This record gives sequence, C-alpha cells and structure tokens, in this order.
Amino acid sequence: MTRREDPRPGQVLVDAPAKLNFGLEVLGRRPDGYHELVTIFQSISLFDRIEITVSGPPSEPGVRLEVLPRSLDLGPVSGNLAFRAAEALLDDEGLTGTVGVDLRLRKRIPAGAGLGGGSADAAAVLVGLTEALKLSRTPDSLLGLGRQLGADVPFCLFGGTRLGQGVGEILTEVPPIPPSWWVVVFPNVSVPTSSIFSVLSFGLTPPGPLARIARRKFAPDIWTDLADLGIRNDLESAVLVAAPVVGDVLEELRTLGSPFAQVTGSGSAVYGRVSDRETGRNWVRVLKRRGWWARLVRPTRHGCRLLNPRTGQPFE
Repeated sequence: MTRREDPRPGQVLVDAPAKLNFGLEVLGRRPDGYHELVTIFQSISLFDRIEITVSGPPSEPGVRLEVLPRSLDLGPVSGNLAFRAAEALLDDEGLTGTVGVDLRLRKRIPAGAGLGGGSADAAAVLVGLTEALKLSRTPDSLLGLGRQLGADVPFCLFGGTRLGQGVGEILTEVPPIPPSWWVVVFPNVSVPTSSIFSVLSFGLTPPGPLARIARRKFAPDIWTDLADLGIRNDLESAVLVAAPVVGDVLEELRTLGSPFAQVTGSGSAVYGRVSDRETGRNWVRVLKRRGWWARLVRPTRHGCRLLNPRTGQPFE
C-alpha cells in the first residue's frame, strides 16, 4: 500500500461506498448450507465514513467503536462488522493487546437495506487500519480476512462493477456501467437476510441470464439497455412477502417512469434508473413525501477510499 505523509500520524479517514445488485440468481444450496449465487455488484456514490485512530502505550489497548448519529441502534458493538474487522486484522498481525484502535463511524447507508453498509464498513476498516498501522498489505492480501467477515466484504474492498459468484466472494471484472443516475429508496423497514434465504430453501429457481452471461466473456456493450437483459432478483418475491411496502416502492418508481426498478440484494432497499439529475431530484422529493428515505446516486468505479484527514478529499 502506498505510503503517504499523514498530517496526523496514526489517524486515517476512509469512505465506504454502498453497493447495488444488478440482478441476483440463486442457483442452488451448497453443502456448507449457504446458497450458490450469481450477481453483478455495483458500488455507488452513497458512503459511510470511518475515522480510525491508532495509539500505543500509555493508551489502553483494544478496539473501541463510536457510531454517529448516536440515536442509531445497530445492536451490540461486538457484532458490528467494523469492530470485528479491526479485531480480526489486529489478531492476524499479532497486535492484539498491544495497540489501541478508536473507530468513529458516521452512518449514511441505511442498515438492513441490502445496500452492503456493514460489509463496506468492514472493508473500510481493513483498508484504513492497514494504512494507519503502516502494514505492508495490499487489498488482495486482505481478501482472506474479508471472506471470513462476510460474503460482500471482498467486493467492497475493490468496488466498481464486478460479477459475483459462489456466495458472492468470487469476483470477475465486468465492463463498467456508463455514467448514469439512479434513485435508491429505503422504506424504513429492515429485512433480515437469513429470513429471506430460509424461504428459498424450499424452492430454488432455474439459471437465468446472469448465469448464462457468466459462462462467456462480457460484451463491452452489455449495459446498452439494462432492461432488455432480462435480469432478475430471485430474492425479490420473498422480500415482498416479508415487507409488502417494498411492492409499493417498486410500483411508485415504475409509475414515475423508471425503465428498470428492482430490489437490491436481500432488500429492503429498491433502486430505479432515472434519465437525468433534475428528474431524479424530483423523484426523490416525491418519494420522501411518502415517508421513505430516498437518495439520488451515481455508479462509482472505486471501493473503499482513503481520504486526506485535513480536507476530507481523496488523495491524488
């Protein structure tokens, strides 16, 4: 990892981008109990931000996590993926009990929405703590830890546009999606991923267009007309049963005129393509009047990104 002159040694700032799933096919049940998937991951311009401070003696060793805004209830700290990522990296480097790590996590990605916020936070901690500790590790060398933390963490280390297979951890680069605008909507209802997959255990679906595409090279013009690809999210029907309001969101986006709208991941967030920025802003206002969280986003070509702690801007 490239060394930088940090104005505050031992302290780094990292952006952790959310992700969308363009389609998600469930191909079968694996011997380990997980499901075999194929999906296209896409990072977007919606970020959590993590400040990481490393201190040695006489500071108290161990990992500490502060989540902002403080009104958020993300459950026990020990179960937070950002916290677990810091502990895992310290343990892997033999540094447990020797340094103090303070994590200050500002949440902007809704939790339990299928947007990969927790996985992005874990990936950001792996990248940021590696920099703060001046370790000689690349994102590739962090993949093993990422896989242990969660299936989406490896993608979040790299970001951009990638085909995900296995449980999502086997990644292949895909031609990047052209610049475009998307509206993401969270209806303020979280859906546990485990409950969605438990429904699928009783009725798996046949391979679809993503599985067929995965067997051959991607054409550069794959994104010419996303709607015509016929991609589907096999989890969507289960999400609609668990949270019927998601159906209302999909209907609203289609009524507004989105040519492509779909649940992302295991839900409950929904995204829809919009023709331009101004139209997207108008849609966001309409959706917020329904009482839903809504944001206008663009695809990005990067994953977790180190920022200058003084300016909050990416390093050149």
